[in-house]
Amino acid sequence: GWVDLNRNFGIYQFWNSSNNGSSTDSCSGGQSTFRGRSPFSEIETQNYMNFVNSRNFNTVFNAHTFGNYLLKPWDWIDPQPTPDDNKFNQFLSDMRETSNYSAGTTSQTLGYFVRGGANDWCYNDSANSAHHIFGITPETGPSFWPAQNEIIPLAQNMLYSNKYMSLIAGAYVNPVSKTFNASTYNAGESGNLKVVFRNKGLLNASNVKIILTPVSGNLTITTQQYTYSVLNSFAADSSVFNFTIGNNVPVNTALAASLKIVLDTAVVFSQNVYVLVGPGNAAVSDNAEGSFTNWVTNQ
Repeated sequence: GWVDLNRNFGIYQFWNSSNNGSSTDSCSGGQSTFRGRSPFSEIETQNYMNFVNSRNFNTVFNAHTFGNYLLKPWDWIDPQPTPDDNKFNQFLSDMRETSNYSAGTTSQTLGYFVRGGANDWCYNDSANSAHHIFGITPETGPSFWPAQNEIIPLAQNMLYSNKYMSLIAGAYVNPVSKTFNASTYNAGESGNLKVVFRNKGLLNASNVKIILTPVSGNLTITTQQYTYSVLNSFAADSSVFNFTIGNNVPVNTALAASLKIVLDTAVVFSQNVYVLVGPGNAAVSDNAEGSFTNWVTNQ
């Protein structure tokens, strides 16, 4: 029978795990889980192994279908996590924001076990001592063979995740939070914005610049740039930007400022933030605690 290639990876300890996450019956091929006669018994997995071992990858995205899941290791001792589970969880959380996929180990998401999978072998990285390749498996789509008109929407939904896996292979500094010291301000007042950021990349970052510049008039920012010579992988830090609002700003005005994070000369994050002047006007007010009688639906 055919071999399930994602049950055919080494090392032997992973391939032969006691979790029964593959079939040893060669007649259970096709859509089933026959693991092959030995780890890397198939030319496809041998080529994968040789290609990865010939390079020094930091991340791998092992794309599969289907179900809309993001899967992390370990598989061979699932649900026991790897020593880098905090990093995997950060990666999965970030990618879920755009994909809306369910995330976790195979048993947590799919309800069954796997042995001999690619992610375990990658993370072990026996070719490069003291190095781990962070392999994640997206299970994309509603079926093994999505309809033709579903292909582009499925690819568009996963575009950010593919870019993200490339970014975290190096140094990748990104905001964790952006917090004003007050929800709204009055004309003439001062305040501050605290930006907490983390290097989510697997390499150390150097020459990190956190920059906040006014876009709107009537907004003065005292110090507009903070520079950090080094930010280690998964280290976090923060910058506090003090600002003053002009005396003549009308009530219910949003003053824009541009927040950027730059690594050397590359802009890796850019977004406007807004200082709100005045209490604002309530467009809708309903806590919906008692009932939904004030709401209507067309469903």
